[in-house]
Amino acid sequence: RDGGSYPWSFSGVMGLAERCLDPAEADRLEVLTAAQDEQEGASPGAGGYWSEAFQRLVSTLRLRAAMEAELMS
Repeated sequence: RDGGSYPWSFSGVMGLAERCLDPAEADRLEVLTAAQDEQEGASPGAGGYWSEAFQRLVSTLRLRAAMEAELMS
């Protein structure tokens, strides 16, 4: 299958998280956005990759919270 079309691919899981997680969880998830030091034997750039993925997730949750607040006012 094409990348991202399988429901449990990385993009599928992150898309599900962006749509289904409570936007109020953004602050709790922010700790995962910090860049990690590279561990010996780890894939190069893996820490930065996950940091960026969680930054996008937190940004999306905050955007959803702002949109919800605007709709409720």
